Amino acid sequence: MGPTGIKSRYVYKICIIGAANVGKTSTVNRWAHGWFRHDYKSTVGVQHFSRTLALGKGKKKATIKLILWDMAGQDIFKELRKSFYDGATGLVLMCDITRKRTFNQLPKWFTEATKNIGEKVPVVVVANKVDKKPHRVEENDISKYAKSLKAPYIITSALSGSNITDLFELIGRMIHEEIQGMVPRGHDWSKESRQMSSPKKTPKATSKKKKVKKSTKAR
Repeated sequence: MGPTGIKSRYVYKICIIGAANVGKTSTVNRWAHGWFRHDYKSTVGVQHFSRTLALGKGKKKATIKLILWDMAGQDIFKELRKSFYDGATGLVLMCDITRKRTFNQLPKWFTEATKNIGEKVPVVVVANKVDKKPHRVEENDISKYAKSLKAPYIITSALSGSNITDLFELIGRMIHEEIQGMVPRGHDWSKESRQMSSPKKTPKATSKKKKVKKSTKAR
């Protein structure tokens, strides 16, 4: 049973991966709890969160539970991460749009995840921190890389909430439809990017603001 008290017969594990300080924890907390903090510290090892989600309509309507595993991005945790990929049914592959290096490292992260999971699973490529300037990663490059994985891409901001809900609704639907046989395994999801790449803000009413000191730490 999820935090909303709704039972779900479908439970899916998603690993959130990418370099340190790209905003993985902030993104998960924005969706799971509805708030953003400026004073995050880098994840040590792994954190996990869960939330239920309603998908589809009519006969296709289903309630799924997503268990999100926020994986530490530092190289020193590489060996530790291996065991936490076990049983993953989907990936969120994240970079920081203001740091080109984090985008260039995405193939390494994808290879690590696929090797340890043992098969290719649905993946969404995410370029976070669109609220910050300057942008060092071109959207065209993000699109090309995502297309090479048959994956959609989404440009997000954990700070404003832009596209965060869309991100988890999309990866949840991708996983559910592939596992339940609604689409073939390895389906090409890249066309989904067209309607997802334009940032949309989460209504302010869904956010819980906390008084925190301003910090220069990455989100």
